[in-house]
This record gives sequence, C-alpha cells and structure tokens, in this order.
Amino acid sequence: MGRGKKKQAECTYCGKIRRLSEDHVPPKGLWGEPYPLDLIVVPSCKECNDGFSKDDEYFRTIISIAEDVGDHPVVQQVLPIVNRSLTRKDFPGLPKTILRNTEIVYRQGTSGLYEPAALYTMDRPRIERVISRVIQGLFFHRFGRRLAPTYFAWSEMLGMVPTKVPPVFTPLLKAFNNERLEYIGNDGFVYGVLIDSEDPDMTFWILVFYGRCYFIGFTTPKEMKPGDGLEELIRSRFTKGHGLGDLTPNLQHLKTLGL
Repeated sequence: MGRGKKKQAECTYCGKIRRLSEDHVPPKGLWGEPYPLDLIVVPSCKECNDGFSKDDEYFRTIISIAEDVGDHPVVQQVLPIVNRSLTRKDFPGLPKTILRNTEIVYRQGTSGLYEPAALYTMDRPRIERVISRVIQGLFFHRFGRRLAPTYFAWSEMLGMVPTKVPPVFTPLLKAFNNERLEYIGNDGFVYGVLIDSEDPDMTFWILVFYGRCYFIGFTTPKEMKPGDGLEELIRSRFTKGHGLGDLTPNLQHLKTLGL
C-alpha cells in the first residue's frame, strides 16, 4: 500500500476526516513486482490501511494456492512470494492457520485410482471482509464518492469457474458483456458493475481473480439482510430495462469472454 501523504480528507472506508494515503483495490499483494501500472488506488486513512494487511495476506494465500489457478501468469509471478510467507519462522501465524484447517482426503483421479489431496476449509468471514472492502473501493473508484453510510457491501463466493450458480443471480450475470467488464493488472482481476435503476447506492458486482475465482457482491441498505427479498429485488430493480427475463441460467457467456 502506498504511503504518500495527502491533505486531510474523507477516508473511502470509515468516512472519517483524516490525513490520507492510498489503498490498492484489490490489494496489490495479489501481484508480484514490478506492479502493473493500471492497478486501482483509492484514498484511505492509515488506521484502515494498517487494519487490512493480515486479511489481505490470508486472501492472497488462499486464492493463489487454489486448484486451477496455477497456470495464470500472475499466479506464477506471486507464488514464490506466497511460499516465502508460509515458511517465515518469525511470523508463524498464517501457516499454522492453514495447517489447522487442512485435512487429507482421497479423490478419484483420471486413472480411476483414489489419490490423496489436501482439502482446506477457508475462513469465510475473512474472505468476505476483503471482498466487502474491494467493493467499497471500487464503488469510490467508479462513482467518485463513498458508498452511503446507511449501506453496506456483502458478497458470495461462486467458486472456481462455476458451472452452476443460484438461479436468482443468473439474470444479473447475463447482463454483463465485454463493455461492462474491466480488466486490471494483466487480467489478474476482472470486475463489472450494474447499478439499480432507482437507487444509485444499490449495485451488483461480479469479481474474478486470476481468471478462475468468482465472487458476486451487492451494496444494499444495512437493514436489508442478504437474501431478504433478493429475488424480487433483482427482478424488479437491477434487471429493469435489460430484457433479461427469458435468458437460460448459465455462465457460458462469461466463459466466452475468456474469463
């Protein structure tokens, strides 16, 4: 994260008036050096910046060692950094967390034989904190203002190149095309946003890391819990005017975009 000092202004995340530096959205640690020139930065106070670092490292580790991402050029660049962080004796917390939540299972391989594999149970609250912050940062980047304080960002992980998604989300995913998707950092990160037709603070996001790891997210009023009336909300608000009601639910359109 950059530490260049700026005049006092409103932090993207906490909204407090403080002396600001820059926060990368998503975290620049997802890339190796030299960092791509098109990474997104937003104004952030030191307190928020410092509070993100452990979750950022955890997030980078989990998605970079996931199955099916190893062939992405950005992952190949960052894996040596991840491996070093997992073997540091002065900071044993992360590797202990990984090992504590990993078990060996047996899965049937291509030969028909059962082979040992590591199954990791991720800390979903930590993942969700990172994605929530990324959405807040992207909101500022796209619209030039903070998300309204009475709104919050929440997300759901779809997984690695998902072939099935909850039916309620598929009309929204169908709305994205090449014009709506932004490719950042040698395609290490791709995102798109749809804006509610009536409420500019209510948005829907798709986030793709390393070409394989998919998340969807919303910004909604805080009193609206995830899942509450979501199907009606999507049908009546986000897809209004897009003519999406007759589309067959699947993700083939995203795969054809090279994601």
